[in-house]
Amino acid sequence: MAAFRRGGVIAGTAQAPSMLDDGFGIDWSEPTPLGRYYAKNGFWYDGAGQMEQGVAFFLPQDMELVVLVNSPVRLDG
Repeated sequence: MAAFRRGGVIAGTAQAPSMLDDGFGIDWSEPTPLGRYYAKNGFWYDGAGQMEQGVAFFLPQDMELVVLVNSPVRLDG
């Protein structure tokens, strides 16, 4: 994620922030007092009941965070 955002390896250092601002590959973003953050949801399921869910965050101040959960998360109650 850092290689994409700041490294100029995957996208240019001016292009990557523009892509995030345009929502390319991002599920949602929100402004904060420290700057805007961007988030992308994801999951893996093997058909036998095993699931892993995750969310990747591009945070302000050049930080990235990924949270992985290896059990279903119920959003309906």
